[in-house]
Amino acid sequence: MQVFIETIRLHPLRASLGAIEPPDSAIIDLLRQYGPSAAPPLVVRPMAEDRWELLSGEKYWLAAPLAQVEALTAEVRKLDDDAALELVQTEIRLLNPRHTGSVLNTARAAVEAKNNHGTTYRAYARQIGMSYSALSHLIRLLSCSPGLIALLDSHQISLGKAKVLARLSKGDQLKLLNQAKQNSLTVRDVEKLVVGEYTPSRSETAPAESNAEASDMSKIAEQISNQLGAPVTVKWSDGIAQLNITCHGLDVFDGVLERLGVTLEL
Repeated sequence: MQVFIETIRLHPLRASLGAIEPPDSAIIDLLRQYGPSAAPPLVVRPMAEDRWELLSGEKYWLAAPLAQVEALTAEVRKLDDDAALELVQTEIRLLNPRHTGSVLNTARAAVEAKNNHGTTYRAYARQIGMSYSALSHLIRLLSCSPGLIALLDSHQISLGKAKVLARLSKGDQLKLLNQAKQNSLTVRDVEKLVVGEYTPSRSETAPAESNAEASDMSKIAEQISNQLGAPVTVKWSDGIAQLNITCHGLDVFDGVLERLGVTLEL
């Protein structure tokens, strides 16, 4: 779809990390000569009616007005705050390997604003365009074991896996870190690891179709878990789907309700 330059805002993580660079003159010339078709699709997520947040492609977005290009093609992804953060920090790291682009930098900036300027976390979340619940999750990760923080900063473990491990004591976090950072493990696998239910291999006697179905359900559960910010299990039997969401604390529960668009009248 086409989105207009003036309806897009840049994701706050980029500005907080100092990742914005001046418009590239070569890109400006390219857009001026060939128009919007010269730019790869931007990646945006919807924020409100006809308003978008830019997650990827800011070089073309910055260059477009200087090349008199009013609108660019974009790929729309409906991502929650956590998924958007991971996408942005991954792209920053790939484009600039010297820049860590850690999602925890946003939490560190919030803590600094509170300690040095008296800014509340709720006010800071509002300033950078992030939900208070998502910012609270990041800030809690700062109290994890140094080993877990180091893995998250160096992109060796995903935000979803780190959140699961954060429920443990620092000592227990260290015991499970090596297993949890494996790329082959899903967030659901790490959830099972935490409660002692994870087994590396499945029974060889299980039917192939059952294994495939379980794998599909695990992938679906991981995607839902990443979007809701809470552990999720999905069971499918006789045409009936059962979705179980585990919320460890009221703040997590509030965050899940917020992502689901549910407003409670108490």
